[in-house]
Amino acid sequence: MHDALRQPLALLGLRKPAAGRLCLACITNTGGHRDHNEDNFVFFGTVLPQEHQSMEAPLKESVLLDALTVVAVFDGMGGELMGDAATFAAASRLNELVPSLDASESDLLRAFRGMQDAVCDLRADRRLSSTGTTVVVLCCRNGVAFVGNLGDSKAFLVRDGELVTLSVSHTDEWLLGQLGLDRKPALTQYLGVDETDAPMEPHVVGFELELGDRILLASDGLTDMVDESSIARTTCDAASMEELVCDLCDQALAHGGEDNVTIIACEVLAG
Repeated sequence: MHDALRQPLALLGLRKPAAGRLCLACITNTGGHRDHNEDNFVFFGTVLPQEHQSMEAPLKESVLLDALTVVAVFDGMGGELMGDAATFAAASRLNELVPSLDASESDLLRAFRGMQDAVCDLRADRRLSSTGTTVVVLCCRNGVAFVGNLGDSKAFLVRDGELVTLSVSHTDEWLLGQLGLDRKPALTQYLGVDETDAPMEPHVVGFELELGDRILLASDGLTDMVDESSIARTTCDAASMEELVCDLCDQALAHGGEDNVTIIACEVLAG
């Protein structure tokens, strides 16, 4: 982990911008092998309908650093019932909660509880045996950022040319290694998890933003197809956030596009 992220928030911010803005972009693509897109997102009031496909062009936004920014990526669980409904329910609930949130760990955890309740209500209403979605959220205001996740959708920070993973993958990968099994790791935490078996435990990290920081949120349709060195290089080289999300999406498709791909990118700029 980057040294700056090991320190308490009060000790950070030697390069914290006194004023500035965030430039963001968002894209989703069905990929080359799926017949529908179960990913969804929250992006400045936009949540995709439950039934949707690829976007023709990325969404983009620019906001002042002192404004509240909450964006998120959701990935319906493969093999589960109504993954697209789970992502829509969770994204819609987060979108409703945004006006009541601030950039704090407690508020982000409150948002996770609201999203968990929305997916569990869906499961009960539809009488489903199971359904669920991963989620990774960025919440920032006044130069302070919090990133939280459940599942294996990832968040990265690129600072001074170094790629730092901000999220934790909640899977049984370690157990598979111990048993010598060869399959994709299964999720151990997600929105919709049955809390009679295990409590929902989101991973949250907080840090102060610095000029030049670039942050990525992505479903595993990107990270399963494109290695981290390529993600880091592309993130450093991109001229804009729109170019970045498009380039990364194109790379995922070029490497097979086996799953839906959703990416949100954010950059901290002066002025």
